[in-house]
Amino acid sequence: MTSPNAPAPASDKLDGAVLKIASVVVLGAIMSILDVTVVSVALTTFAEDFETSYATVAWTMTAYTLALATVIPVTGWAADRFGTKRLYMTAWCCSCSVRSLVRWRGTSPRSSASACSRVSAAAC
Repeated sequence: MTSPNAPAPASDKLDGAVLKIASVVVLGAIMSILDVTVVSVALTTFAEDFETSYATVAWTMTAYTLALATVIPVTGWAADRFGTKRLYMTAWCCSCSVRSLVRWRGTSPRSSASACSRVSAAAC
């Protein structure tokens, strides 16, 4: 006989929140792999466009991948510490500032100002 104070048997089912978190983590990993794959496919084009060796472009891609792996946990910490909206707006301001400097220097063929104004209107 079971006593009324005995704990209930544990369920073998996973909690819905755990499944959501796991699917977001898996989706993020897949997106990262696709990002690196796209860059890998374009290595030859990068080497031709920048008039450099394939080895130099491959090392650049490796540095990009390592930088991406470093930034991901830092971004998670910053989102917890400062809030996602503040972090997004800070990243947006930094991005627009750099784009404006590049545009001011005359080295960018694209219109950075119009891209920043579209993002600004969407963020508000």
